[in-house]
Amino acid sequence: HAPSAALLDRARRGRIGGVLIHKWNFSSASELRSIAAKLQQAAADGEQPPLLIAVDQEGGEVKTVSWIPPTLAPPEIDSADTARSQGRKTGAGLVGLGINTDFAPVADVPASTSSFMYQQGRTWSFSARKTSRLANAFALGLGDKGALATMKHFPGLGLATKNTDDFVVHLGATNSQLAPGLRPYRRAVADGVPLVMLSNALYRAYDRSHAAGWSRAIGTTLLRGRLGFEGVTITDSLDGAAGARGI
Repeated sequence: HAPSAALLDRARRGRIGGVLIHKWNFSSASELRSIAAKLQQAAADGEQPPLLIAVDQEGGEVKTVSWIPPTLAPPEIDSADTARSQGRKTGAGLVGLGINTDFAPVADVPASTSSFMYQQGRTWSFSARKTSRLANAFALGLGDKGALATMKHFPGLGLATKNTDDFVVHLGATNSQLAPGLRPYRRAVADGVPLVMLSNALYRAYDRSHAAGWSRAIGTTLLRGRLGFEGVTITDSLDGAAGARGI
């Protein structure tokens, strides 16, 4: 419920670039603001850049801060205007609490109802075009209010039927089968999205040995080389990947 002395020292010394806050780390708005303020003050005291202070605020079941928007889950949003409005309201709510980064929106395009992301109610549409339009509208809305959006989970989890937090997921799809999952990211790069989260799945068409989060072929050659992304990349939750591998 408060940053430890060790964590604050790491922030002062520039050993960390950001912090993810979970819903169990706070019980009120004032407590959340205090956590964020203490972390940023430590970075400032060490003459470091401001920290990325993040939460998962997708909407629906995935909302770290329960009392602020989005008030609609992605499947409930049908227009770009609504998506951008929800993004703006979410961004304003987060910034008011000292949170500057949202690990959202999800940009995964489910291939069928067997997609675990679809079953969790976290996807926008089965259409790559519509997913691209709505996810990027939400991201732009966050940016309108000064919050940083994070498109996830690159290069797409729409074909995964098992949760990458619980299983080692190998996707044997071809390049053409994976192509629709890239469409939201092409638009995001054009829109200047600041962060992209890499998935924990392994994509045999791109890299037979490494999951996306630690694959040069995916994070560098594909995302930065082919798509032209110049922002920040982060991994998905590594405790989930480690647990799935029995570490």
